[in-house]
Amino acid sequence: MTRKIVAMWASSVGLSMLLAGCGIGAYPSAAAPKPPVRHTTAARASASRAPSSASDPSFASKSPVATPSTRATVPKSSANSSAPDFGPVVQEAMRYIAPRTLVYLEAPANIPIGRPAWYLGSSASAAPDGYQVQLQLTTTPLGLNSPHLTKGPNGGLAHDVGYFGATAFLTDGEAASGLTAAVDWSEPASSGLKDVSLGNGIAGKAWTRDGQTVVEWTEGDWTLQANGAGARAAVVVEASRVAAYLHTRLLPQTRGYLTVTAAGDGDHTEIAWQWGATDYDVSDYHSALAAITMAISMRPYPSHGRPYSADTPPFAGQHVVMMQGSHIAPAVPEGYPSSTSSNTTFSKTAYRPVEGFRGTLHGKPFILDFYDQYPVGQFIGVSYGNRPVYFGVGPSPNFYVLNFTGDDVVLGNTAAGTYMAINLQTGHMSTDVVSLKGFTGLVPPPVISGLPTTQYSVTIPYGPQ
Repeated sequence: MTRKIVAMWASSVGLSMLLAGCGIGAYPSAAAPKPPVRHTTAARASASRAPSSASDPSFASKSPVATPSTRATVPKSSANSSAPDFGPVVQEAMRYIAPRTLVYLEAPANIPIGRPAWYLGSSASAAPDGYQVQLQLTTTPLGLNSPHLTKGPNGGLAHDVGYFGATAFLTDGEAASGLTAAVDWSEPASSGLKDVSLGNGIAGKAWTRDGQTVVEWTEGDWTLQANGAGARAAVVVEASRVAAYLHTRLLPQTRGYLTVTAAGDGDHTEIAWQWGATDYDVSDYHSALAAITMAISMRPYPSHGRPYSADTPPFAGQHVVMMQGSHIAPAVPEGYPSSTSSNTTFSKTAYRPVEGFRGTLHGKPFILDFYDQYPVGQFIGVSYGNRPVYFGVGPSPNFYVLNFTGDDVVLGNTAAGTYMAINLQTGHMSTDVVSLKGFTGLVPPPVISGLPTTQYSVTIPYGPQ
């Protein structure tokens, strides 16, 4: 049985492949990722919202998504934060979301509702590339995704509190473009702009759009707008109120947009900001100050995700060569116990070496070997610093090398739909065997949903020995 190895790297003309072993079939290109549905102010005004299904079929998305990076941008607002005491409604929603998304999770520690006689309910939806939690006032306590959240006395926009969530993109540039799509933002007029004073030395611009007055100003990297159908003076007053509130409070210290639409039933407010290749957003249907409070209180929620970034670290190894035949160096000694089975030990006669890699990683030598063991399948051996650190099975009886990135080797089988990542220093599975959804054929996908640091293929500086 010949083992098929696939190593991928980027070049100036696109992605290339180095193939060893048997022939490799073609891989159909995947569709672009579809972000989760956002309920904007316009959408809410035109239609009532149905709660998300608890079964959440969107999690089975077959689209590739950006994956986290070990060198990703860490939100400044949360870099030194300990896990805050989220409310029970938020905790229930985030527990539902955490295993269903790959996004670095954040949630508000403070959700003002302004009606102490009512209860707060929520419906949550999640996909690998995003999540959203809708918030609703209810007359009685209701569980997550209850069908009664928007029925009877709980229905109607009067009881709509807002939402919070996040969407991951493939690049930082796409995330930057997505910010204005997440809010009801108006492109400034090309003429007829009027200077307005918002107090505290803050100056803005005003113009008319579709019969509404729009006032825009900036604070740091934030662009803020207030708009309404009333007289310009009334919109300026609303903008001044928001500007005064933010004069002593800080929104997340990154690029973002805030819009307030002054209406008869409240100030419909949407806020979105960018961390790396991920956009986070909150909304309050009735209060601009409540929405700002939610945004300011966003904190990391414990999860396995890490912040998104388009920056994928290259493989940290150096002087890497691929070994075959008699050149394969032994990674584990005779009798070395399996890392995955209590009753298995390595034997040179039972485990036939078919291929391997050796090189240096952080100044110490590493060896990565692959063995055939009939009839069980392929096994892996890893040593670091001349010491064995892993011997055991892979993600399936037969698998490929999908990628090298950071300190990890990525192994998988697209036909079986599984993959795993092993740290070449420690031998620990940095990613356990995980389902690789939506891919068929023999060639690995360009993006592996759920695996850290594999948004792009990376240069693997090795050649056959």
